[in-house]
Amino acid sequence: MQSTLEKHAHELRTCGYTIVENVLDRAEIDEANAALDTIFEQEKEIGPQRRWHNSTYKVAYMLPQKSPFFLSFPFNPRVLPLMRLLLGNDCVVGSLNGLSMTPGGESQKLQLDQNESVPGTELTINALQTLDPCTKENAGTRVEPCTQ
Repeated sequence: MQSTLEKHAHELRTCGYTIVENVLDRAEIDEANAALDTIFEQEKEIGPQRRWHNSTYKVAYMLPQKSPFFLSFPFNPRVLPLMRLLLGNDCVVGSLNGLSMTPGGESQKLQLDQNESVPGTELTINALQTLDPCTKENAGTRVEPCTQ
């Protein structure tokens, strides 16, 4: 019988995505939202200048440098074992950013997060920890299965 971890790894390998539920509890979601709101407020002048805030989204880069709350995110016990299973125990966090879609804004265009690939080999994994439900109404993430 396949473990939950192996199930998620299989889905990532075959579909290009998986959904791990309940990664954050309600208190963590509330704290993350509050921390992101504070960061977005602190960057309200520089964000538009650097195109971090635009008609599609607001983004804050390198969250652990801006709020100690985000230091624990890469070590989440619901996510890290999956990353290590697929990438190895010495996997590296490349970035930890916060993104909020602009209400009534433009749709984000599809993009490649990594131009290079090696068939059958996982090189990178993006782990999205959503703080709100992903719905069409709030510009939730669009999933394109098997496009890795």
